[in-house]
Formats: sequence, C-alpha cells, structure tokens
Amino acid sequence: MNMSRRKFISSCGKILAALFGKSAVDALFAATTQATVKSAAGRHTPVECWEFLETEFLRQIVGENPTERRIMWQSATLRQDAKVEVKRSGDETAVFYDAAYEYAVLGDAKRYIYTARLTELSADETYAFRIYAADAASDWEPLLPISDNDTLKMLVFCDSQCVDYSAWQKTLSAATKRFDAPLFTVIGDLTDNGQAPWLWRGWYKAAAKPLRRKVFVPVMGNHECYDLNWLNCLPVGYLQEFSVPANDSATFPGYYYSFDAGPVHFIVLNTQKYELDAIKSGIESEQKIWLKRDVKNHNKPWQIVLMHKDILTYGTGKFDEQRGGINDIGHAFMPLFDVLGIDLVLTGHEHTYRNRGHIFAGKPADAGPYYVMCGLAGDQRYPGLWKNPHFDKVLAPQPETDNYLTLEATGDILRLKCFLPNGEKIDDVTLRKNNGGNFIVR
Repeated sequence: MNMSRRKFISSCGKILAALFGKSAVDALFAATTQATVKSAAGRHTPVECWEFLETEFLRQIVGENPTERRIMWQSATLRQDAKVEVKRSGDETAVFYDAAYEYAVLGDAKRYIYTARLTELSADETYAFRIYAADAASDWEPLLPISDNDTLKMLVFCDSQCVDYSAWQKTLSAATKRFDAPLFTVIGDLTDNGQAPWLWRGWYKAAAKPLRRKVFVPVMGNHECYDLNWLNCLPVGYLQEFSVPANDSATFPGYYYSFDAGPVHFIVLNTQKYELDAIKSGIESEQKIWLKRDVKNHNKPWQIVLMHKDILTYGTGKFDEQRGGINDIGHAFMPLFDVLGIDLVLTGHEHTYRNRGHIFAGKPADAGPYYVMCGLAGDQRYPGLWKNPHFDKVLAPQPETDNYLTLEATGDILRLKCFLPNGEKIDDVTLRKNNGGNFIVR
C-alpha cells in the first residue's frame, strides 16, 4: 500500500497512540539529550539523572550581538530553581542566570521550555556553561566566542526536513568536522511538519551535539506553518522552540529578526505571507517598514539576508517575461535590497543549489545584491523540477544530493563556498568591499 509522507505524518501519531497508548508513542519517538548529572566537590550531592531536570534538547540560540546568548532546553518536570551557571575558561568564579519557563503544548507533547538570556559576555573570550538546580548540575558545555571584530565563520544549511533524520545528521556531521565555525543556520523548513512533535525530536536528536556547542540561527520556512492535516496554520512549534532577538513587533514577535556577528549584520526575514495572510495578515508590509529602520541602526560593513523562499520562478517550467522571472517575494523585497545596500541574499525552499550572481533592478548585473539559493540538507529531493535555469551561474551536480555552505567574512572580504557531504567543492564566491558592489542609501 502506497502512502505519501504527508498522510503518513498526519496519521502515524494517532494510530500509534490508539494501539499502544501515549507513553509508548513518547518512548518510540524520544530523542532525549539528557544532561549527565555530576557532583561538584563540596558543593553538590550526587544524584541520579532521572532525579535531576530530565533535560532535553539543550541548545544555544543567537542573541542580538556577540555579548548575548540564549540557552534553551525543555523538560516534562518543572524546576522553578533552574539556572544557567557560566564561567570563563580556567576561572572558578561563576555567574548564575535565572531561567524563565513556559508550559508549552504541541500535539500530545506537553513540556516546560526554559530560556536563560546570557548577557555581558566578552565577545572574544571562551566560556563554559551548565544547567544548575538545587543540588545537581549538568556537564559543562563550551560557550564559544562570536568575535565582535572583523572576522566571522558560519555554516549554512537549508531544508533539513526529513522522513529519516539520519540524512540531516550525516550532512551536519560532515560539515562540522571539516569547518570549525561558532555559528550555524538552517534557512527554513527545519522539519517536514512544524506541528509534529516527533519530527522535532528527530531533528533535535540528529543535531544534538552542534546545538549544545555552537550558536544556532533559526529561520522560519513554510513547513513550519503547516498543521498535521497539511493546512496552513500559525507556526506554534517554531515559536515555542526558539527564542530569538526581539523585533519590537506586537503582531509578529519571533517571526523575523536581526543580529550582529563579526563584521556582518544579519537580517532574518519571513517569506510565509502565502501561508499566514488568511490567519494573521500583514507580515510582509510590516517587515518592509522594519527593514528600512533596521539597516540604519548598525555599523557593520556587510549586510546579509537569510530568508526561506526564493525570489525567482522556476518550477512551472514557464518564464514570465513581463515579470522578468521574478516572483511575488522577489518583487516585494528586491527593490528594497537594491537601495538598502544588501550585499548577499541566501534563500532556499526549492531543494537545489543555484548561484545567480549579482542582480540589480531585476536584471543580472556586475554589482548590487548577490543571490544564492542554498540546496537541501535533508532527504526530500525533487528531481526534474527545474526547467528554466535563467540567471544561474553555478548549479549543483544533478541529480542533486545534500550540500552545505561555509561563510567567512572580514571587514573587506566575504567568501562563500558550497560543498557536497563528501567534501567536494562545487562553488566558491568571493565578494570584496572595494569592487563597487554596494549601493548604499541610508
């Protein structure tokens, strides 16, 4: 009997729960990264792991700048005394940060989600942190510095959604072994369905070590806005899982944001107007106003946009000459990118790698914003989808497999490389600040 993955996801949780009960379902899909409890000499009484916080899915989330970090985890157990203990490497003096918590429900998953906002970190120093409560503490984890000077390294992935998250794990593992970077991102569609708790567990399990030890930069995709019946919905799962820098929006907090790292100002936009408008309208128009204001409030030499959906039309096989092959998202944002001096735009959604080069005023150019559509990092492939590779300068080998990007930035050079999981390089782009490529109006 053939069954699409959408029908499978929609029905499997209900079927298993009916057959075996909720506890069996939770056990089957559990992907716990439980903290190992240790005794600190003279300070704590040794306890067993299950008597501690039952900590799951420990993760570091990016803050507004290198001196801020958000530590998150979740548990079925409420511990109002939970804190994050932080110390400089080689220093025994620790600082404790209180953890805020909320009771969150997603499908059958009911848990407490904790967030501790770490502030006043030195941008160029290495720290360690652990979860602390009463007489117990987890293992120490590194708190890597995100330099505030003129250097930055970052790993870029896109569309990590999977049926089997071992594919995402293999791609992520290969990339982190070859490229040492304190930050990594997935540009949307982290899971195949954002309201399916078992898919979040699979995603977290596959990314457990990097999430604990590197800084994650979340980006919302359209699959974060589907319910279990594949109808459009609010991105409840995504908003619960990630506490991101504030955007001062009363209507769309957490949907989009910006942050500084090294010589780069990153702008994380939301491209889910189609999924959201009938439920909660105004995401696109609000972002346009915010974007104009946001670019005036930083002093970084580079501006990079991360957004899930792409700006060009490909999949139908038709080239719209009147619109220049540019879709609604492109028409909404590309003119702003031109006048605001955006240097690099990284998109995804279509599960293929395409380097388009500079596009200015809707046409290929020698300067202006540089556009790259990132490929997939999961196991959902769409062979034969692409019909008209207009604008494309470089594309991934076909039929396409997983890939990842490395990003390196200094004050005057931005370098982007694309690799297959086996380490084969398929693209290498260098942008320079003195090449006349910036059309900055502020």
